[in-house]
Amino acid sequence: MGPEARLEAACMRLAKRHGWLGIKVYAEPGFPDRMFIGPRRQVVVVEFKAPRGRVTRKQEQWLEKLRKLRARCAVIRTVDAFKTALRIK
Repeated sequence: MGPEARLEAACMRLAKRHGWLGIKVYAEPGFPDRMFIGPRRQVVVVEFKAPRGRVTRKQEQWLEKLRKLRARCAVIRTVDAFKTALRIK
């Protein structure tokens, strides 16, 4: 398991402990990895990246489209960044 997969697995465990549902998304090329739905009708779309991983052009385009629709989106490289994105303490 690579660093990105380990990060995603750790974040999934954390999200579940805090009442979040993490859904793997297989929409179109470049669409973010997961959509997290929280206990208070919160939705955060997440692209997981290894610490030195690069966001592709397609991924950046999707993130931009989602942000224009006022969706909460984040590129996550650490568990702490994930906690911040989901507002988990």
